[in-house]
Amino acid sequence: MTSYKNVMKYDYTQTPADVVALCEYMLFDDGKENGKYAVLKFSNNLDQKLYAIQFEVLQYNDDGGLIAKKLIVYDRFTADPGETFVPKAKLALSAQCARISIKLLSARFDRVRWEKGSFSADAYSFRRYVRDEGLVNAKAAAPDKAAAAAKEPPQKKSYAKTAAFRCSNIYRENMAVFPQVFAVFMVLVVLGFAVGTGIWLRRTSSEFSIGEFDVIKLTDETVSVVGYDGKDKHVTIPAKIGDYKVTKIGKGAFKKSDILSVTIEGEYVIVSARAFDRCKRLTAVYSGSVGTVQVLAHAFENCTAIKEIVMRNAVVAADGFYGSHNVVTLRIGRTTADNVQDIFGEKEV
Repeated sequence: MTSYKNVMKYDYTQTPADVVALCEYMLFDDGKENGKYAVLKFSNNLDQKLYAIQFEVLQYNDDGGLIAKKLIVYDRFTADPGETFVPKAKLALSAQCARISIKLLSARFDRVRWEKGSFSADAYSFRRYVRDEGLVNAKAAAPDKAAAAAKEPPQKKSYAKTAAFRCSNIYRENMAVFPQVFAVFMVLVVLGFAVGTGIWLRRTSSEFSIGEFDVIKLTDETVSVVGYDGKDKHVTIPAKIGDYKVTKIGKGAFKKSDILSVTIEGEYVIVSARAFDRCKRLTAVYSGSVGTVQVLAHAFENCTAIKEIVMRNAVVAADGFYGSHNVVTLRIGRTTADNVQDIFGEKEV
């Protein structure tokens, strides 16, 4: 018979746009340990494996008053992209706690680290350690080269005999016969190698085209848009391209493009830094009515003609629209910058 009593399950949808979001949680009393606990269920919303999260838990009483804060770190698990997971640890709470809320502080993924709304490269350093006594023993075991040389008897120098017959002589004698044939042969070898390498790279590359979009496969179900070959100047990036979900717009995908407007659809899409770098004719940016768009810093770098941004479900980082100082209509979900104007960067005087 279980010792869990007064089990209450709650849905949690306050921050669904976070890279790691709390979906739901359960509060219960544990009769054996005589205390109140919570079990949390999260979802990994990024297209990379998740290895660690750090967040703050705020506890409230029945009247809605804040009674405690606690910093939590989970780093003994792995969550695949899009996976929901429950850390194998129950969270101890105050006996007066009636509900909780969380604030995500940082998350470490396969290739990036997210912290307070910004992404950075997750670099690893490796060091080699050697035991001191190992060095001493190695030095003691190494022979003194000078002393060893002094003990050895002097060696007689040997001289290589000069050959009267050399390959270079054959080459000089036959220059008039095969120089052109040899040159043609080498040209054919180089061309064959270049063509073969090109074919091999094309077959092994993960980049391919679906319709008017160039994409890179991220998982078996998701792709990143890395190029656009269409003629339509009013572009819609759909939630799915072929059989794949679009979860990312890669760096340089629309660099210096002459498109006039773009609409980004999808359940969750990350717009990478400089994805729309210097699109000088771009005047309007929209997002679909559902889903979340994460606009990273410098995603729309120096798109100076933008006048309308309507992305009610977007999370825009500082400098996300760096240089777009002519915007007249601005409707976004929220920004991780200190204030809304910071998404445009400093205006040059």
